[in-house]
Amino acid sequence: MTKVWGFEDIESAREYLAKYLLNYIHMELETLPKEEWEKTLTTWAKICMFASTLLNKKDQEREELYKKHNFDQVMIGIAEDVRHTLLGAYSLGILKDGEKPYQVIPKGVDLVLQKEELLTSYSLRKEVLDYIRDFFRRKR
Repeated sequence: MTKVWGFEDIESAREYLAKYLLNYIHMELETLPKEEWEKTLTTWAKICMFASTLLNKKDQEREELYKKHNFDQVMIGIAEDVRHTLLGAYSLGILKDGEKPYQVIPKGVDLVLQKEELLTSYSLRKEVLDYIRDFFRRKR
């Protein structure tokens, strides 16, 4: 598989996951009451599953799909970023064929937690990341 920008190696993947996917999820959870976190994480699992269906689609096919389902620019941006994250995770073997696409989230948490300075750099709280990881571990 070819190299994917942001996923040239495990170090760059850690940085990418902290800066983008996990940061998006973390920011969203921080704005919600804790009783809504499971529902939100379930939605992120669905986003990952949807993004996995986009992996082999060309740009034009994806654009048509977004138009058909009335995606706004934010929704398109999230779908494209999660698609890119999945491509990168598969390219480095972080995710393997047969694993649920949403497993990129807890695996990403594990990678990010190995480098504490990323928590500071991106204002990620360990308690929130632990909650995210534990939710997806239970979801298997």
